Amino acid sequence: MDYPKSVPGVGLVNGKFVDENATTGQVGSLIPSAWGNAVTDELLAILAFAGIVPDETKFNQVLAALQKMFAPLTSPAFAGAPTAPTPVSTDNSTRISTTAFVKAVAAAVAGDSAQLFAVAAASQAQHAVNLGQFVAANSPQGYFQIPVIVAGVKRAIIVQWDTVNVTAVNGNWSAFSYPIRFPNRCLAVVGNRQAPGTNAVMLFGQAVGDGPGQVVVQNFAASAEIGSYIAIGW
Repeated sequence: MDYPKSVPGVGLVNGKFVDENATTGQVGSLIPSAWGNAVTDELLAILAFAGIVPDETKFNQVLAALQKMFAPLTSPAFAGAPTAPTPVSTDNSTRISTTAFVKAVAAAVAGDSAQLFAVAAASQAQHAVNLGQFVAANSPQGYFQIPVIVAGVKRAIIVQWDTVNVTAVNGNWSAFSYPIRFPNRCLAVVGNRQAPGTNAVMLFGQAVGDGPGQVVVQNFAASAEIGSYIAIGW
């Protein structure tokens, strides 16, 4: 919208309307009906969009409509599904963090955006796990990884478990491979005997010569026993 500059004889002075002045002989500007209606209709459209009923006695309705339609700059309260530009995953500023930004940062730590927070089966690598899903799955064999930062370097703490049939008897040892091999070392392994069986002692430990790859189980029973263990490493 603009002043009706293209209307002949409208009487604009310096591009604006002026009043008639009998003393100076200034002729008052004319307001064409088409222009006046257009301006009024445009303002009324703003009120209608904001759901405000026009009132000739009020002179702040356009401002009220704009305030209703747009959030304030200070402490805005958005509705619906507002969007924002997604910063790069290395951004360290006061920009808005979108869900895409959060996922990108988490994926950079976990190493796999497609499987982030998915249950990791024994055949999968570099996957994180949702602990609620892990408990619900209750698999006899599996593992998950916990991404951590150590001295500024990304690492992964690996927790894995298995149930094994220990056929060695009378204090002898049986060795079993972990669901996945620890890339560096096993920090600890604990286990217990499972029923059915005797009350004989069963010991769990790291395999000599292959601690990252195998757990060894010593069975003091006279028959084969079922045992379960959990191992932690990195």
